[in-house]
Amino acid sequence: VLVKGENHGKTADEHLMVRSDCAFPTLYQIRQQGRFTTPVAYATAHMAALFIKFFPRELSGVFAPEVLPEETRRAILSGIRNNSIRITHKITALKRQGEDEEEI
Repeated sequence: VLVKGENHGKTADEHLMVRSDCAFPTLYQIRQQGRFTTPVAYATAHMAALFIKFFPRELSGVFAPEVLPEETRRAILSGIRNNSIRITHKITALKRQGEDEEEI
């Protein structure tokens, strides 16, 4: 997942690129666990199960992950880390392309 965002600091605006990667078990490691599935299906099912497990029962509808309550997001992330899934974040400062660009 690659996300580009902006951070507005006190002295000047910074343009940052935030990259988050998840490393799931390999096909060999999945087979060692006695499961017969593909890595893509394993990752999808694992993430869906965590969202279902920690999703608040009183909410209904369709939500993007970033609009879920903070405690729900933290519970999902802790569940990910507890299941041998590694998450890495890399933040890169981007150079300004030009001052005459229009802001959207």
